[in-house]
Amino acid sequence: MNFQLLPQESYDALILRLDQMHKALTEKQKNPKEVIFDSAQLMSILNLSKSTLQKMRDDGYIGFSQVNGKFFYRQSDIDEMIEKNYKPSIR
Repeated sequence: MNFQLLPQESYDALILRLDQMHKALTEKQKNPKEVIFDSAQLMSILNLSKSTLQKMRDDGYIGFSQVNGKFFYRQSDIDEMIEKNYKPSIR
């Protein structure tokens, strides 16, 4: 078994980088608007059919990204669509 000793400067740089990565991951977990869904996930969450989701994309109701034929949706776009189409109760 080989052991490598790091100079203090390299060790400090490594620890700093790990702390930065930890902070970034923790922040990403706190911000649900950065969550990305694919079509299957979104259809399941919103109880939509494939054709309904396609119509929503085609009509501009929901923002999306397309990569190699696969569609992706941001949580912020979903929230925006729901908010724009919100109808308050009259009671």
